[in-house]
Amino acid sequence: MIYRYKEVCYNLRMYKIDDVLGTNQSQWTDWAWQQSHAIKDFRSLREKWPWLEDNAESTAKHFQLQITPYYFSLLDTKNPKDPLAQICIPSAQELIWRDHELVDPIGDRVNNQELHHSPTPAIVHRYSDRCLLFLTPLCSSYCRYCFRREMVAKPENIFSKQVLQKSMDYIQNTTTLREVILSGGDPLLWNDNKLAEVLQTLDQIPHLHSLRIHTRFPIFNPFRITDDFVSLLGSLSKPVTIMLHVTHPRELTPDLRIALEKLKRAGIKLLNQSVLIKNCNDNVETLKALSEGLTEMGIVPRYLHLLDLARGTSHFRVSIEKAQSLLAELQRQMPSHQIPQFMLEIPGGYGKISINGPYFHKSNESEHHYILQSPIYPEKKVFYQDIL
Repeated sequence: MIYRYKEVCYNLRMYKIDDVLGTNQSQWTDWAWQQSHAIKDFRSLREKWPWLEDNAESTAKHFQLQITPYYFSLLDTKNPKDPLAQICIPSAQELIWRDHELVDPIGDRVNNQELHHSPTPAIVHRYSDRCLLFLTPLCSSYCRYCFRREMVAKPENIFSKQVLQKSMDYIQNTTTLREVILSGGDPLLWNDNKLAEVLQTLDQIPHLHSLRIHTRFPIFNPFRITDDFVSLLGSLSKPVTIMLHVTHPRELTPDLRIALEKLKRAGIKLLNQSVLIKNCNDNVETLKALSEGLTEMGIVPRYLHLLDLARGTSHFRVSIEKAQSLLAELQRQMPSHQIPQFMLEIPGGYGKISINGPYFHKSNESEHHYILQSPIYPEKKVFYQDIL
């Protein structure tokens, strides 16, 4: 069941912010207005969030700060531990880097004798039948736990036309590919005209069977799902899937529902992947409400990822033991089709595995040690220590 009371609170907070900003409803629902008025500096955030840590300013300088007015309106400004605030408000803890944490935690940029995942800087080709195509390192807003936090919002990671063309040529010439996944950053930061060039080109490649878009943009700015954008997706001959990133049931707002209804009417398949985050959604009640809310909106709860080993994210991490306990409890309380797969990405670029599947093994050496077997390279086993 979706949080009806929270939906009412959301609407009240939205109109309060409208008054403060001196804007009107037509501006508020303009996705470009939302982006241009996003909170991007520590001083502006301090004026709006009374619980901001003074020593978090250094964090905001190192890891990009950006919050749309829409998403900020969802925060409970009377609660310093608001779960949604954990997602977007910078903390001084982000500058505490553990030895086992990594700049590239899932091996996006690995290119060695064993792994050749990046034929171009804009492509990760990890699985034989599908590849990621990075369009931009920029996002609508920035999650504090992001596994690509070292890459996003960095101007040096904006790819040239030559790199993107080389990437498209690679996809055209690699006939084992069946699906291309647009990722980033967030691909929906591109306007419809730029997206159309890429999508329509991919749509004409004979060996591709489907297209997928990974995005959190509608959660931060649901007004991006315009009629023109929906028409663009609907005009493609290949089926399109959108993998959303809803992390908490309070993100399932009326505005998001309206946006997703447009996509469903156009025949777009909607999936969701979340991240298990300490003090945000690491309890049965929240996870159950999230899956039920997603299902009610016609979204398949596909994955729940355990946090990757990105630098400065240890305060968000939930133990594997607790994740397994949460999964067991959800299995007791919910139908299987509403329970996401609990996934762990093998560090180094060896793919993701279910913590309840055949590639995940408990080590005999220690209570918190595991052996992760790669689904891409079955002979490859990675020793994993669950350090919080």
